[in-house]
Amino acid sequence: MADRRGGPPARTTGRQREAWIGGSAVTASQKPPARKRRARGDGSIFPVGDRWRGAVLVVDPVSGERRRRYLSGATADEVRRKVNRLRDEAERGVTSAGPRLTTGAYLTTWIAAIAPTVRPSTLRGYRGNVERYWIPLVGSIPLARLTPENVEAAMATLTARGVGPMTLRHARATLRRALSKAGREGLVTRNAAGLAAPVRVPAWEIQYLPADDVRRMIEATAGEELGAAWTIAVTTGVRLGELAGLAWTDVDERAGTLRVRRALARDAAGGWSLAEPKTTRSRRTIPLPAVARAAITDQRIRQAALREAAGASWQGDVDGLMFTDSVGRAIVPTELSRAWRQTADRLGLGVAFRALRHTAATLWLTSGVPLIVVSATLGHSTIAVTAAHYAAVSPELRAATADAMDRALR
Repeated sequence: MADRRGGPPARTTGRQREAWIGGSAVTASQKPPARKRRARGDGSIFPVGDRWRGAVLVVDPVSGERRRRYLSGATADEVRRKVNRLRDEAERGVTSAGPRLTTGAYLTTWIAAIAPTVRPSTLRGYRGNVERYWIPLVGSIPLARLTPENVEAAMATLTARGVGPMTLRHARATLRRALSKAGREGLVTRNAAGLAAPVRVPAWEIQYLPADDVRRMIEATAGEELGAAWTIAVTTGVRLGELAGLAWTDVDERAGTLRVRRALARDAAGGWSLAEPKTTRSRRTIPLPAVARAAITDQRIRQAALREAAGASWQGDVDGLMFTDSVGRAIVPTELSRAWRQTADRLGLGVAFRALRHTAATLWLTSGVPLIVVSATLGHSTIAVTAAHYAAVSPELRAATADAMDRALR
C-alpha cells in the first residue's frame, strides 16, 4: 500500500520495488541504466547519441606536436580497441598524424627509417626517386588521400618530360614499397602505387657476341692492361661491380674456381666501396675454364711487375684486388665500363659491357648447360629470371627445339 504522503510503498523489496518519479510509479526495468565505471586505461571513452567516442593524446611524427585524436565506433569495446591500437603505435613511434601528414613528409621520414636497413646503393636509388619525382609531384597531397589516379597522373607527367619507362618502373616500385609500410602502420587503407596502372616497358633485345667474336676479342686483348678482365667477364658472366671487386683470395687455383663474394658499389657518400652482394644467390663459386685460368695467371704476373715498379707507392695490399691501376688502387666500375667501350669500338664489336654477361649465358645454354646451372652461375635470384632473359636469346636455341622434336619423332 502506498504511503499516505504519496511516497513509495513502505514495504517493497527486490524486483517489486518501484521508483516514484513525478508522482507516478516507474518499475525498476524502466529506470535509466547506471553509469558503468570506466575500465582502467580506457582514457576518455564516452557515449555520443547511439555511438561511442574516444580521445587519445598522440605525437605528430613530423612536427613533434602533442595533440588529441578522436576515434568513434558503434560500441565502447570497438572504440577501446582503436584507442589501444593507437597507443601501441605511439609507443613504437609510428603514430598516425591523420590528414595533416602529407605524402612528402611521410616519404622523407620513410627514407630516414630505412637508411640503416638497406645497401647504400639501394638507398641512393630510393632517395633519388623520392626527391626527384614523388615529392615534387605528389608531396603536397595528404598521405591518407593519395589515390591511384594521383600516381598515374604523376607518371604521365614524368613520361611527358622524357623519363624512360624502366626508370619510371623503378620509381613506382619505390613509392609502392613506401606505401606498403604506411599501410602496415595504419596510415593508409590502400596502396595507391600498387593499384596504379603498371608501367609498360618495351621488350628489348639482348646483345651478345658469337663465339667467333669472343675468340677474336680474347686473342686481340691478351697482354693488354685489362685483357684478363675482359676474358674473365666473358667466360664467367660476372657483373661489372663483381669484376671490379675480385680479389686474389677469391681464386682457388687448385680447384680451378672463382668465388664471388663482394662487389665494388656506390656508398652512402657517393664514393666507391666494397660491399656484400644484394642476395644470397649472388654469393657463388664459378668453375673457371682453361682460358680464364690462363688469363688469371697472366694478370698475376702483370700486377707483380706493377707492384715492383711502384715500390713504396704501391697501395694495393689492403684489399688485394685483382684489377688495379699502376699503384694498386681499385679500378671502379665506371672506369671499367669506359675502358670496355673503347676496346669494343676498336675491335668493331659494338656492344656494352653487360653483353659479356649475356654472351657467357648464351654460350653455356647453346652448349647444353642446364638452365638451372646457368642461373646459379650467373647469381640470378630465381631460375625464372634466367628463363625470361635467355629462353629464346639466340637462333641456335630456337633451332634446337626443332632438332629435339625431330629426334623424338625418329
